[in-house]
Amino acid sequence: MAVAPSKARTGFGSKFAYAASAAALTAGGAGVDWAEVTSLAPPGDTADTEEVTHMESADRRREWIKTLIDSGEADVVVNLVPGGPTDLAMQAAVLAEDYGFYKMAIPKGAGKFWLITGTVLITGYTRETPIAGAMKGTARLKFTGTRTESDQA
Repeated sequence: MAVAPSKARTGFGSKFAYAASAAALTAGGAGVDWAEVTSLAPPGDTADTEEVTHMESADRRREWIKTLIDSGEADVVVNLVPGGPTDLAMQAAVLAEDYGFYKMAIPKGAGKFWLITGTVLITGYTRETPIAGAMKGTARLKFTGTRTESDQA
């Protein structure tokens, strides 16, 4: 019996965009479309829990309920071009008081992408300039609110 080949893919071709407004995100361009992304992670959900054990819980077992959902944190890493549009955009994003809007495009093959959009706080930005190796810029993302995931329109 023949086994079907894997449909696994690399993240090569993934894209990340960030802007202070949904309109600017849609417009794209320098500083909005972060250049030379080398690593990114989509949001991943975890649910908080609350203990609700009471004096008559069955078999003296703890009982739990789910409460709020947290979409987590992640890093976006780029090849650093000091003073370039992406470097400046990442610096501005960490200084912004309000959340911004993001779009991740994850390749599905055949030129198609899985799009993830939502709101995010950029909570940190660090730059690394090693003696032997590519300079990197890393933005720390804290996903906030809901998100939309869909095939590329």
